[in-house]
Amino acid sequence: MAITDAWLKANSGKPGDKIREKADRDGLGARVTRKGKIVFQMRYRYNGSVNARRLDLGTYPAMSLKKARAEHLRLREKQEQGHDPKVIRSTEKTAIVDAPLVAALFRLWYEKYCKAAKEGASRSPADVRALRLSEDWQAASARSDSSSLARIARGTSKVASAHRGANLGECQANAEVRA
Repeated sequence: MAITDAWLKANSGKPGDKIREKADRDGLGARVTRKGKIVFQMRYRYNGSVNARRLDLGTYPAMSLKKARAEHLRLREKQEQGHDPKVIRSTEKTAIVDAPLVAALFRLWYEKYCKAAKEGASRSPADVRALRLSEDWQAASARSDSSSLARIARGTSKVASAHRGANLGECQANAEVRA
């Protein structure tokens, strides 16, 4: 019998004396722990293995039944293409953890775009402003100060316009805004 929202609501948070499982379709199931936590699981066999493997997809109510079915279908398609669903999930989690931070992206933008646009020129007021913004950005991101980050982000557009080949007067005007 298929899993329904009514069944999930009825069993969510209700402690029991044993672990219960309910199958949905195509290897998707829900496991209810003794404490009443519901975990959506995918059961599959990879590479002709004899033993079935389990992969936790998410917990109810953080993941709805509709989303669990969609995730199960996505991973099932990947498995049919020859990929191990567990490896796919761990690769996705690693990509999230290894994603660059905002400060690193700002430094990359400054080095690749701003400095490249003014290559060979002496330090202009816009360069000084961009350097200060970079330092301010690093300090604010370390403090997780969202209001300072927003103010600094507004300032980056001024730096970008100064580096797009604006004349010296505009660069000096932008530098005066900072001071």
